[in-house]
Amino acid sequence: MRYKFVTLLIMIFLICPRAYCKPTVKVIYFKPVDVKMPSENKLNTLRESILITEKFYEREMEKYGYVSTTFLLKKNKNNEVVIHLVKGPKKLNEYIEVNTILKDVSEGLKLEGVKLERDPKDEIRIIFLGGSNSFRGGWVKANRCSENCFRFCIVPTELDKIQHYAVADVLGLAFGLEKSDDRKNIMFPHRQIGEGEASLKDLILSKEQAELLSNHNYFKDNPFFVDPIKKTFIIWAKLKL
Repeated sequence: MRYKFVTLLIMIFLICPRAYCKPTVKVIYFKPVDVKMPSENKLNTLRESILITEKFYEREMEKYGYVSTTFLLKKNKNNEVVIHLVKGPKKLNEYIEVNTILKDVSEGLKLEGVKLERDPKDEIRIIFLGGSNSFRGGWVKANRCSENCFRFCIVPTELDKIQHYAVADVLGLAFGLEKSDDRKNIMFPHRQIGEGEASLKDLILSKEQAELLSNHNYFKDNPFFVDPIKKTFIIWAKLKL
């Protein structure tokens, strides 16, 4: 009986490794027809902003006892965040409506053969809008349903130093977080900040926000894959407090 149980655990690990036990946030660079192809440096800058956001959420979740809990990103064999390049057939100034962008992004993903989540409600996309430093007077349109009801964030690519903050903030909206009155909270609206990475070090999630995220499909971890050593150290640290 014991051997059958061990065999079952091995099969679960082989069939469902951690990266496939929960959905992954898809990252898209959407290039209008009149925008130049992004350089590798530009793509790496966007990757960095996403990874810093990933670490921010992991840090804040751990603070409230949710161990090794953050959203997952698809990575290639070099451990780089995968950014799907989708070319739009229209010019940048023609992409002023959300649904126009979403339609062309969806068509582009289909042409590239990108595998989507089985349940559209489990689909979250970060859409970097190439060549843009604003979108309809703001950074993003998030947390809305398209015809397929997936959640999305549209983030201009030319935000320079505040790119990190923009990604972290709008992903919070896509995960279902509400705006906060606390100036230290990542969801505080209309923030005037300096460099994105430095500012994220000073920002927080509330206990209520962490609890909400812990029940979200993108944050739930399979208990088989929680790092037991890391969890032991966190529990020990709390006991010392």
